[in-house]
Amino acid sequence: MKTLALISALLFCSFSVSANDFAAQFGFQGESSIPQDGAPSSVAIPLEKTNELPVLNVLVFPHTLKNDWLHGVPDDASQVELRSEHSIRFEIAGNYYRSSNFKLRMSGSRIKATLLDGRVLYFTKANIIADGPVKVHRVLSPDKSHTYLGTFTIDVKDRGIQVINHVDLETYLRGVVPKESVASWPLEALKAQALAARSYAYYHYLTAPSGRAHHVDDTARFQVYAGHSGSDTRTDVAVEQTRGEIMTYQGQVIVAYFHAYSGGRTDSALNIFKQDNVPYCVGNAEIFPRDELSDELAAGSRWIVNWTTDAYSSAALLSEFKESSRVGSRFTDFSRSANVELEETEINDLFDSVKVMTVVQADTNKEAVLDFTEVRSALGWSNFPGYHFRVDNTDEGFVFKGSGWGHHVGLSQWGAFIMAKNYSKTYRDIVLHYYNDVEVQRMPWSQL
Repeated sequence: MKTLALISALLFCSFSVSANDFAAQFGFQGESSIPQDGAPSSVAIPLEKTNELPVLNVLVFPHTLKNDWLHGVPDDASQVELRSEHSIRFEIAGNYYRSSNFKLRMSGSRIKATLLDGRVLYFTKANIIADGPVKVHRVLSPDKSHTYLGTFTIDVKDRGIQVINHVDLETYLRGVVPKESVASWPLEALKAQALAARSYAYYHYLTAPSGRAHHVDDTARFQVYAGHSGSDTRTDVAVEQTRGEIMTYQGQVIVAYFHAYSGGRTDSALNIFKQDNVPYCVGNAEIFPRDELSDELAAGSRWIVNWTTDAYSSAALLSEFKESSRVGSRFTDFSRSANVELEETEINDLFDSVKVMTVVQADTNKEAVLDFTEVRSALGWSNFPGYHFRVDNTDEGFVFKGSGWGHHVGLSQWGAFIMAKNYSKTYRDIVLHYYNDVEVQRMPWSQL
């Protein structure tokens, strides 16, 4: 984010404001670094080839998230355009073609490429090298298009066009850190983010499934990446001053989870993600009170610290639960025309938040038990800033209220901001606070 854009207090964290509005407000994503099913909590550093600067394969087209603040609506995978102010070299089966503009369209099972001079090529896979940055022009979201350095592979995937950017890890981070932090923040906070982002990316470089062409994509499924067009000189400095540094636990690279703000205390990977083998993410209290962060924010932005939803009617709430792919089967026998009540069955005292909630429908003698992660999943994280919440039954309906933004695990980005700005903590102080018993290790490529 270049500056903090303010929103009206009238929009104070209501359900009419989606997570994409939240992200756009501050210019970075509050909910990134999501766990991958079945992945280990840490991975050994290769004994060979560690002197090489890792090259990440980043899926930059298409994106399929329902609505992504940085990339717009889901892409039409049947069409995309590559543009550059420089020459782009296409390599197809050993043949080379040059142009500064390639319009790509699916044509049956192949990709049709129309060059600026009118020539037409057909292929299923092409390699691209450009003399400068290349823009991947998104037809459905042209204003959400970004430019990238490095090389590219274009091929057919699931009957659509797939574009993968091959970029070295340090250059990749220049397009990540300003989108996962705030470029105007203190340098030490930015360096903490750079260290977390590098560790996270290198972990996925080492653990990506062999059958998948990309290590990461460019959305919040992993960490947000906007390529060359997303870079900022201030975050470039943070990347360079931590060059080659990663975090390890007992000598292995960690998956360095991070989020926007914990709400006062980070949570464990066990509690949030149900991962019982992440000993370096067990949760720690922030070193500052909530009010201290609130005082740093404009009035319309203080929902980060304490948020409240609009009221849910009984019918609206039940509809969300019934339509949820995760919990919908538990509500099959609930009547849409009968009211429900919510009971806070179990409270997590550490966070003063709901641990287990029971939905009761007296008219049908039905009830369903949900844990707090299932509630947020059913109602949509786009509408629920965090996992720590309580619920009130008001005259207007059910109102949820909570603290924090994101999944609460690992580095708290706004926490890093306060620690650097108000407590003069270094980036190493910051990461060692949020990740337990880790070490900062410099890789050989730091000299490359």
